[in-house]
Amino acid sequence: MSRSPGYAVASAIYMSAGLRITLDATLTRITTFGAPVLGAYGYAKAAAEAAERLKILNPIFYTALYNAEIEMLYF
Repeated sequence: MSRSPGYAVASAIYMSAGLRITLDATLTRITTFGAPVLGAYGYAKAAAEAAERLKILNPIFYTALYNAEIEMLYF
């Protein structure tokens, strides 16, 4: 049985729409997971940079925070 060109075009559109939906769902999952991870990395980087500045500017205070294991909270 031969299929018409219209059927081929309709099948191509249907298949591409299904692929697009799958791709959108995958990208949504990646973005939903990836954005908070990158945000947390940004906070950790800012905290580490602030701790390094504190270590240079006020080593005594940095040492006190470091001994209490809270030097990363200073930023």
